[in-house]
Amino acid sequence: MVKIDDQYAVEWAYIPHFYYNFYVYQYATSIAASSLFAEAILKGEPGVRERYLKMLSSGSSDYPYELVKAAGVDLATPAPYVAVATRMNRIMDEIEAILARRGK
Repeated sequence: MVKIDDQYAVEWAYIPHFYYNFYVYQYATSIAASSLFAEAILKGEPGVRERYLKMLSSGSSDYPYELVKAAGVDLATPAPYVAVATRMNRIMDEIEAILARRGK
């Protein structure tokens, strides 16, 4: 068991980017959207690459949610989060297969 001193229990509050403007949340949603874009591009789905590049070149011309949605990924649906979980499961399966071949 690990004992955490009281002064460290609120240490996160001293790091503003953990809670300011949904900063960390933006990373998570970006990873989820990127996983869905990558999956579609690797499958060769028509127009995805072009929509993705258009989104990137749009800069900050609109809210990020709207830019991603216009590119074909709706962050209000389960699809991007399912895609990132699927990708992570695939990576974990690959790691387990490598370890099994090594006999660990």
